[in-house]
Amino acid sequence: MYWRNTVFVVCLLHEKVKISQKLLCELSNVWVESRGGFMLNSKFVAFKLLDVCVGLGLRVYGDKIDSVCRKNFFEKKVRVIILYNYLLIECECLDVKDFCRLYIFLGISEFLLPNRNGTVFVSLFKTVDDLTSLVKYNWGDVVYEYLVGSLCSASVVLKK
Repeated sequence: MYWRNTVFVVCLLHEKVKISQKLLCELSNVWVESRGGFMLNSKFVAFKLLDVCVGLGLRVYGDKIDSVCRKNFFEKKVRVIILYNYLLIECECLDVKDFCRLYIFLGISEFLLPNRNGTVFVSLFKTVDDLTSLVKYNWGDVVYEYLVGSLCSASVVLKK
């Protein structure tokens, strides 16, 4: 089985292991940016797009995301909490499609591309404007690149 050759197999070794700040910190410490993987017990384990796609159930192929909902948010930085509050307060007034767009955007921001300061990627507003086109994008690639970029940044900080 493919998943046995990925870094996610570590999560299955112990019942109580879960993705947490401590686990992410450990993964950042053993991240080898130049090779795009982890050095675990003197063995290099490559970290590929397919690992993310299999681990999260995302598609491997599709269009790259270049990225009507943005009109409701005038701040430069939009935070997840602002989206939550807006959906709760305005749910009765919103058009069904706009509600769905924002709800999907919230899901993407909260589960696929989360960050510590709770901000969302405003370029994705354009992506959720066309609900029918969401299935054509390669979400696995987006999450993979975001995760690798975050690991590289965290690794540099931790090694200093």
